[in-house]
Amino acid sequence: MKNTPIYILTMYLVVILNFSCSNTEKVEKNFPLVQELKASEVPINEIIKFSGIYKLKDYIILRDGSENCDVFFYVYKNPGFQFLYSFARKGQGPEEFLSPSVVRNTPDNIFSFRDYNNFVTYQLLDTSSTFINTFKIPPVERGFLLTGLTQVGDSLFLTKRQSSKSTRRELINLYTHEIVNDIPNTFNLGKKLGKDYYTTFEESLMTSNNKRFAYGYLLIDLIEFGSIQNNKIVITNRVGMKKPPNFYLYESGRKGGEFEYNVQHNIFYYHDISGGNNYVYALYANIPWGAFKGENAASLIEVYTWDGNPVALLKLDKGISSFVVDEEMQTIYGFNADINEDYLYAFKFNIE
Repeated sequence: MKNTPIYILTMYLVVILNFSCSNTEKVEKNFPLVQELKASEVPINEIIKFSGIYKLKDYIILRDGSENCDVFFYVYKNPGFQFLYSFARKGQGPEEFLSPSVVRNTPDNIFSFRDYNNFVTYQLLDTSSTFINTFKIPPVERGFLLTGLTQVGDSLFLTKRQSSKSTRRELINLYTHEIVNDIPNTFNLGKKLGKDYYTTFEESLMTSNNKRFAYGYLLIDLIEFGSIQNNKIVITNRVGMKKPPNFYLYESGRKGGEFEYNVQHNIFYYHDISGGNNYVYALYANIPWGAFKGENAASLIEVYTWDGNPVALLKLDKGISSFVVDEEMQTIYGFNADINEDYLYAFKFNIE
């Protein structure tokens, strides 16, 4: 899965000004279709600490996030959810890995991930995973990370180059090591917040389908839609806030009250985002950051066309923290690791 917000909090939690304020802008969203979906349970007999779920053409892959896991990825046939095998052992030997970060939107049944500076690709089959290749990605400048790799062409990938104080959205060619294009952040939060700025405030999740993409923001009620045009990142539509909220900022210790840190009073908006051939599916929370756990997981999925037009609002009867969508079977598969690791939830929907 992508970097989680809790991970970002852990990385970037520092002592800054004690300041708090409230979010005031209200975003109106009109969905022509609203459906209430009831969960069914998909048993998972393998012992896995759910930390990621990914969909390829014929398979769904679960990631084991337990600290002492032996193997990272478990492959299930789709549809039917029959367990086939696991692959990518943890270790430092040949074809062993330490901290794989999965690449989104790889074609057909190609599965790629970045393991530190190594880019690794497998072909998944019913009987086994076949190692295709690996190559080195040049290290980025000290203090920065490449996050959220998402494929948008044969050799082109969207990514974010970020540190705790700086972030930039880039289109890169991993094979030639070229930065093809980059775009500035939508809101000039660095200037607005000054020394109190941290990239956590404009952290976003990416999904794509071919050359189309969407960004869903964690702490801003906003989704941006766009496409790759002539090797350039072009934002074509925005749904949500036209200006950023007034953020609660980090502080040195306990503020007292409901949450341990002042920043946790910020509203958590989009917690996961998934793209299909037809639509973009965004998991909408609208819950204070500090309350987002357990039974308070997100239970709304907003559905948009790739142009950013609202299609449907799906109301789940179970909260989830991550999901994928099988558009052909019109089924959402999701999990809430805070509640249960013995099964996934499956939600059937109907969008004509």
